[in-house]
Amino acid sequence: MNNTSSIELNNFWSWEVFYPLTEDRRTEIKNRYLALSPVMRSVAGQIAVQRHLEENNHPSMVRFIESLNYDSKDTTQLKYPNFWYKLFAGRAMTQSNTIDLFFDGVNYPTASILKHPLWSLIDHRVTIESSLKQFAIQYGGKLFRKLFSWHCLDEIPLSALKQSYPSQRQTQFEARSLDSLNALLFITLNQIRECKHLRPTTAEQYAYALFLFLFGYKYRTLKMLDMGIMLNELLTPSSSSGDRDQFEQRLSSDLGRVIEIGLSLPPTFSDEADSMVCTKTLHWILASNHPCFK
Repeated sequence: MNNTSSIELNNFWSWEVFYPLTEDRRTEIKNRYLALSPVMRSVAGQIAVQRHLEENNHPSMVRFIESLNYDSKDTTQLKYPNFWYKLFAGRAMTQSNTIDLFFDGVNYPTASILKHPLWSLIDHRVTIESSLKQFAIQYGGKLFRKLFSWHCLDEIPLSALKQSYPSQRQTQFEARSLDSLNALLFITLNQIRECKHLRPTTAEQYAYALFLFLFGYKYRTLKMLDMGIMLNELLTPSSSSGDRDQFEQRLSSDLGRVIEIGLSLPPTFSDEADSMVCTKTLHWILASNHPCFK
């Protein structure tokens, strides 16, 4: 069995020491995760595993499972490796004890992905204002005006967001993260609902291109098409069934095109490849005046 490197152990256990997965934290994450739809639970779990492998330097799922040191002689542990493969393939967790098994194998940064505010926004099972409050608590930063004025409320209105500038949208896009997509989607909602900008808004173009990159190329999630359809319903709730069918066909084609962009790149470092795919996707969206989530 391969041993986990000392650097990996130090990273893992430093989180265990300074930010352990206490019972309260586990309960909070479970409640948020289990409140999601099956689609979003599938996405959250699949991405959490992929991020964990990448950020903890596990070259494969096999090496990650070996690092957990399951006892092959313990019949109660025989199903554990299969659990991780199913989660990696997009199986949604449905039971509390299953989520505990997940918690036992990861650290807090990985576990917290299960409650990322992006999932509740796309799922729209809570109000946009409630989702914005979740986002503000964890990732708000400079996006808000006088954020302290809202911290006692359960919801934060879109009007609490600052006016968005091109440099801000560009910065969020170039971050290429779940957090930055979350921010761009809130800016998009603000532009559509509060500022009454014409569609697609500039933030929507950045958000659509970043969505294609993250879920069509970087993570390759099983439910990426379902996620896009849910986002379309969030941003265009009044669209007809015919419009939604047309959007689904277009999105399926767009996701395939992003994969083709990735395959066409010469061999290079992963971060450089990510940047190239992201940039090419945005240029194509902007050049074609793509309707985006509409």
